[in-house]
Amino acid sequence: MNKKKFLLLIALVVPALGNLFAQDGNYFKSKTRTYASEVFQNCMMYATDQYIPTYEEWMSRVEVKQVDKSVSQSLPALSTLPIKEKCNNYLLTEPKKFTVEQFNPLKYFFDFYSKKEMTYRIDNSNYIVIIHPAVK
Repeated sequence: MNKKKFLLLIALVVPALGNLFAQDGNYFKSKTRTYASEVFQNCMMYATDQYIPTYEEWMSRVEVKQVDKSVSQSLPALSTLPIKEKCNNYLLTEPKKFTVEQFNPLKYFFDFYSKKEMTYRIDNSNYIVIIHPAVK
């Protein structure tokens, strides 16, 4: 491949990659808004643009991993954490059949200000949720 063709290929691919990453960021922001709207259904003042960046930062530190059940048995269960049901009385804990795609970390009273990593096992599954500390 000659140099001109290579440069043309780069010129076409790089902007496309930028759009791909921008869409991923928009998807993350959209998902955060959806989760905030679910949790704060009757208190929408907490689901405004003012709060979304904080929720995005929190969610960026949440990791859900599949592990062997024997590894997770010693961890505290996610069900031991209270959920934020003050603004949505119909908010439920995780269903019996857990799916990563439907997991809303904003529902739980995780300590997002802890300086330590926190790990919980997700009930009735072989998944754990890890809350990484904020990097300062």
